[in-house]
Amino acid sequence: MNNFQYIKDLGIITGEANGFYFILQYSRRKQVAVLQFNVGDETDGGILDFIDDYREDHPGIGSLVEFNRIKPQFLIPVSLKKIDMEHEFPMIVEAISFELMDRGYVQRCSISGNTQDLGIYRIGKTVDILNRDIYRLELLDRENTYNNEEKSSIKAYGGAFIGMLLGVAIWVGVMQLRIMAGFIGFLIITFGFQGYERFGGKLARKSMLTILVGSVLMIFVAEYVSRAIDVYRAFGGAYGFFTVLTDVLPAYIQEGTMARAMAGNIAIGIGLTVLSSWGRIKEKMNEVNKPLVTYPILEANPINEPICEDS
Repeated sequence: MNNFQYIKDLGIITGEANGFYFILQYSRRKQVAVLQFNVGDETDGGILDFIDDYREDHPGIGSLVEFNRIKPQFLIPVSLKKIDMEHEFPMIVEAISFELMDRGYVQRCSISGNTQDLGIYRIGKTVDILNRDIYRLELLDRENTYNNEEKSSIKAYGGAFIGMLLGVAIWVGVMQLRIMAGFIGFLIITFGFQGYERFGGKLARKSMLTILVGSVLMIFVAEYVSRAIDVYRAFGGAYGFFTVLTDVLPAYIQEGTMARAMAGNIAIGIGLTVLSSWGRIKEKMNEVNKPLVTYPILEANPINEPICEDS
């Protein structure tokens, strides 16, 4: 694979063949590696028959080949376990790219659909085929978000809250099975981090500390709700659940016995949460100290200026 480039920290392979850029990366949606060419379905799926026939000699090519309905991307699932990456994979890329060229497919930018000044660019953990000007605009937007945590903090913290509530729901469900739920604290923290990032936030020390404190508070909430369900069931529904939350359970807690039991569960829960989450917390702390990694992997050709000749 001498003409290809391997991005080690992302596990992504990129390159160019027959005038077409390609990217091989893992797809969470498909749960498999996907070979991406940036073309639209200009020939009404004409390439699909070729892929079906070609698969007979290369069974590592998956069957769920498709054109992305939103972006101009031709996506080919690939089983890395069934393909010789050193010899067979370059042959597959060469054959498919040649077929795209022979059938008149046109390469396009993933975002704008532009066909000019294309290249393969990396922005953070994302690698894509973009027009050069689009890359610069995307880079500016990502840098502004990356360097300004407060820009999306309200929305992002809302995402973190939703994530932590999901963790609480799992905690309560596990407790109803009479299983020690302390390890679920790991999910509360993880879902909080993921919710924050999915709603546009960039984790920094301040936001991480806020989510960690919130996760500890959520353990209190989870234990309280779990106990309320137990009391509600013990009374056979004689009291409404809201009444149990606001009146009955607080009265039991004031007596002391239940308070000690709850405090013990919360202490164990926090302890197990710290033990199970410490590696994840350290990993995220290391990530927030890293600068945003951006660079052109295969730069677009420079724009040729018109040559003026004397008449």
